[in-house]
Amino acid sequence: MLKKILAVSVCSAALLTTTVQAEDGNWYTGLEAGYSLLGAEKSTGASSGLNIRNEFKDGPAIGAVLGYDYGMLRLEGELGFHRHSLDHLVVTNAGGTGAASGSASGNSGLTTLMGNFVVDVLDRKDGAVIEPFIGAGLGFGRLNWSNIAYVADKKTSFAYQAFAGVRVPATDSLDVVAKYRYLATDDIGLTSSAGSNFKAGYDAHDFMIGLYYSFGGSKKSAATEMPQPVQVAAVEPAPVYEPAPEPEVVPVPDPMPEPAAGPMFDKGPFIVYFAFDSSDLDGAGRAKVAEAAAEVKKAGEVVIMVDGYTDKAGTDAYNDKLSAKRAEAVKKALEAEGLPAKMVVLASHGECDCEVETADGVKEPRNRRATIVLK
Repeated sequence: MLKKILAVSVCSAALLTTTVQAEDGNWYTGLEAGYSLLGAEKSTGASSGLNIRNEFKDGPAIGAVLGYDYGMLRLEGELGFHRHSLDHLVVTNAGGTGAASGSASGNSGLTTLMGNFVVDVLDRKDGAVIEPFIGAGLGFGRLNWSNIAYVADKKTSFAYQAFAGVRVPATDSLDVVAKYRYLATDDIGLTSSAGSNFKAGYDAHDFMIGLYYSFGGSKKSAATEMPQPVQVAAVEPAPVYEPAPEPEVVPVPDPMPEPAAGPMFDKGPFIVYFAFDSSDLDGAGRAKVAEAAAEVKKAGEVVIMVDGYTDKAGTDAYNDKLSAKRAEAVKKALEAEGLPAKMVVLASHGECDCEVETADGVKEPRNRRATIVLK
């Protein structure tokens, strides 16, 4: 039953691999060696009526592999060899009565030629470093019994195997492989030295270590196949704009009639500049107010328009208040020059109507100002 299951599995897998894109794969080869535990071989003499139980010592197993890796599926051919020394045998007759028992000498060798189908459980492209796999194989085994007292013969029979293991990348092209394998053959017909016919079975449990080398194709190391992080340029957050407040409506008096021709005077604008986040007049600012006051005194009856401004550093609401404070500071300075308060009309514009246009949040000294215009 096991042989039928293995045969169907391998044939079905071979058909599936025809749908895999070969350009993603690569050829590989490998050498492996290991420790083999040979199960007890039972031989039945059809003509002699004797049943023989051969017990062999543990021995070496070696193999060579050539395969093609499709990604998660692999197909490979395998040449292998097992050798075990005979340790003990028990001979009984057809009735079950013991005929002979004791130590014995001789060797059992099995040479196999197998076709394997392998499934990699985890794909290294998903970031796996240790890659488990399972597989099965079908082929032929040539059994050679030599130097055994009652039979020395060699015959070929159907062989099958199943295995599981892991492979770990040592370099981009070299893998270290460890696996367990169960290997067995059909009963093999042998002829004793006396001409009697025997049938013998063979099954072994192998623990193998190997090195596999990949020829070109996609890189095998998990580090090179692991998706690399994508460098994403930092994106500055979009500026948050507060809704502009409704502009304060400052009543403007009706235009005064044109004054009669009088003395010539400078109508301005006289510009007073302020320090950052300040409504205090410095020496230059007071001198500019005094200059404007002198022109007012020349003109006589005029309307003094004072407008306050800020730069674009700070919020709209804060700048509206600051521009009003700057206009008020200029008004008080004009009053200190002896001008009546009723002549002065104030207006504040916040960060609007900049003398120098800048981006929002930029400090600009020429925008921190108040203007005096005579009308």
